[in-house]
Amino acid sequence: MIQPKNIITTAFIASTLLFACNKENSFKSKDIIGTWKWLATYTSNPSDPGNPATPENTDSTITLHLASDKTWKSIINNTSDSGTYTTGNGTYLPAEGAVKFSYDSIVFYKNNKKIDWQAFRIIQNDTLVMSKDFAGIVGSGTKYWVKL
Repeated sequence: MIQPKNIITTAFIASTLLFACNKENSFKSKDIIGTWKWLATYTSNPSDPGNPATPENTDSTITLHLASDKTWKSIINNTSDSGTYTTGNGTYLPAEGAVKFSYDSIVFYKNNKKIDWQAFRIIQNDTLVMSKDFAGIVGSGTKYWVKL
């Protein structure tokens, strides 16, 4: 039986390779509408025994619902929060002469105030990967979600 940690590690490596090779205009925004269950969060310290953070090693469960009317609802350990969101896209040039990266993004609002920004990708139609660092870099705080 394949262990959940091995699946998450494989997904992380695959997404890192996908993002590292992504060139301008090679990725089209995919639909993120639906309910997503948190799988893992990778930090920038790979030797940390809690890396990746998972529901199993944090005793936390997180569900994120993104509705077609541009509203969101999250449930973290039975505590809910909600607001609105917008999606967009952009490009990032890490250095002069470097490959220009394209990314899709989501901005979360609560009471009409921006509370978070994340770049995102959808892998194989059921895995959502979100990070503040996807503008050309996969880094600290990369979150993996599976579609319910």
